[in-house]
Amino acid sequence: LWLGCTCYCLVRYMRYLKDRVSGSLTLRIKVNKKLKSMPALHSYITTKQINMTDAATEPTSSIKRVTWQERDNDKWLGSSPKIEMTYDGLFHFVLVLTYTIDRKRSNATEEDLVNILLLDFVKVGAMDKEVAFGSEGAEEEAREATAAKDKSEGKGLFGRFKSG
Repeated sequence: LWLGCTCYCLVRYMRYLKDRVSGSLTLRIKVNKKLKSMPALHSYITTKQINMTDAATEPTSSIKRVTWQERDNDKWLGSSPKIEMTYDGLFHFVLVLTYTIDRKRSNATEEDLVNILLLDFVKVGAMDKEVAFGSEGAEEEAREATAAKDKSEGKGLFGRFKSG
């Protein structure tokens, strides 16, 4: 009898763990956008609780990788992602962004994830608005699309961000 109960509980627990892990999404995006200010980027990074850093320096490049876990669920539309950013410290380019997020608890699209981080870079002065969102005003289009989606779902724009 106790063996049957133990097996039943173990099977239920395994299903619970499987369901919890199955909603994970890893999104890797090649960005290749020029940074305006490395000190501003470093200042932004110091506000994060860093999980891992890595650096590979050569005469022609200085590739750095930094990983952190975001904390503000509202800003990230439901579930805060783990972010890994690869950038070239010598030529001041953000090369690759990798997001890991729980899709079951997040309402953010892949485009939302990128736009939220790029908007942060623009706000701290690490990247020009035109570089981040294009000269055609892609930022406004992204904000309007997200605002329309959030309005239908009863949410604010990018969580705490205000348009304008």
